[in-house]
Amino acid sequence: QSELCSILDEVRRLSTISRKLLLLSQADAGRLRLHRELYDLSAELAGLVDDIPLLAPALTVRAHIEPGLIVQVDAGLFPQILHNLISNAIKYNLADGWLRVEAERRGSNVVVCIANASQGLSAFEQAHLFERFYRADPAHNRQVDGSGLGLCVSREIARAHGGDIKFTLVSAADVEVRLILPERGGAP
Repeated sequence: QSELCSILDEVRRLSTISRKLLLLSQADAGRLRLHRELYDLSAELAGLVDDIPLLAPALTVRAHIEPGLIVQVDAGLFPQILHNLISNAIKYNLADGWLRVEAERRGSNVVVCIANASQGLSAFEQAHLFERFYRADPAHNRQVDGSGLGLCVSREIARAHGGDIKFTLVSAADVEVRLILPERGGAP
């Protein structure tokens, strides 16, 4: 039974990688189709923030989410960005670290900032963060789940929506990722 569970886990992991690669190939070919609808970003983020203590009870969580942030996105694709960014902030955090989630309107854009305590990243790691299959150390040792596709896929989904994702190393102990998205659909 243990072997069967292990095989099933591996099949799930490979299936996830296949779906991500398909999405990336569609984005590369300019054929990523979006089915936009109104989406309550504030409510989705609030729900994700509520789940963080269940996933990482040792982290201190702070959040400031402006109410009423409604965006036009593909509700099947867009949540992958939020889940990935928060998941990364948890996975690559310090043992008793912190996580901050902020979201607000800035002009005609909505900006979501997810920051976490960090051991820092080298200039090389920062330069390759959004590359396919790239995983910053110590992720290579497989103690941290992932395929190295999450940030790349997230950025492609954001760009397909007219937005982008930016990474900032605020200090050696503070990593910040910003999702910039047009509130109602156009270019940022």
